[in-house]
Amino acid sequence: PVGSEFEQTDNYKTYQRSGLPVSLDDLKAYYSCDETTGDVINRASTIGSTDAISSFDLSPIADSGTVTQGVTGLIDKAISFTGNASAQADDSNLTDTAFISNTGAIWTICLWVKMDNRVGDQAWIATTDFGVGQNGIYFRMQSASGTVYCKFGTQGDVKGGTTSTQVIPDATDWHFIVAQYDYQVGTTNISVDNGTLEAVATGETLDTTTTPQAKLHLGNVPQLDNDLNGDIDEVSIWNRILTTAELTKIYNAGSGKLLGSGSWVERGTAI
Repeated sequence: PVGSEFEQTDNYKTYQRSGLPVSLDDLKAYYSCDETTGDVINRASTIGSTDAISSFDLSPIADSGTVTQGVTGLIDKAISFTGNASAQADDSNLTDTAFISNTGAIWTICLWVKMDNRVGDQAWIATTDFGVGQNGIYFRMQSASGTVYCKFGTQGDVKGGTTSTQVIPDATDWHFIVAQYDYQVGTTNISVDNGTLEAVATGETLDTTTTPQAKLHLGNVPQLDNDLNGDIDEVSIWNRILTTAELTKIYNAGSGKLLGSGSWVERGTAI
């Protein structure tokens, strides 16, 4: 009561974290692509993952194309590619990505892309060109109609497939692309812009322990001849299947929410 010794004269504020509320369990790599020069940093451990691959930063390699960092991204900055160019994990071991393409594989890959055109065969993520006996993954826009293609495993026993209903609708805006594989059910799912996960392959069991051919590339593996012309932002690679609720939260990050715990903000502040 007013005038009593218990009268409260101060105002108190409560705070909450501003980051995206998605569990970081089994997050292997997170590239925010915000760098304006130098390596594209794997920020998975920085934002709180205890499962991050160490020494998994990416070095831009222009080759016969171009790599431009610091372009306007979906969130803050992005990295832009033209032609035969990539950002390569030059400090990691080839086996670091074996959880994607070897026996027992279980994973989710998320990224945002903005294509310069819808010409087919443009790679976003690759660790192989599937030469004879070679193992790995490549994940790309497949055709001028915007279909999405994800293949992985070893040459002669390649898993995955191409979407029919989930397509990139234009070469103007940012689009959220997801691919998942779970060895327990043998299904590869792909979605665009948080649409229904489309099963592009079912009942496929990986049976290989072959080392992936190349270290992780954003953009084109030079031997693959799947030149990328477009921008990439907010790439995350997980050693588990993210739920549809988690994917929706990451998709809604398009309004500016980052992965991780973020900073403290006053409760009630839009995050």
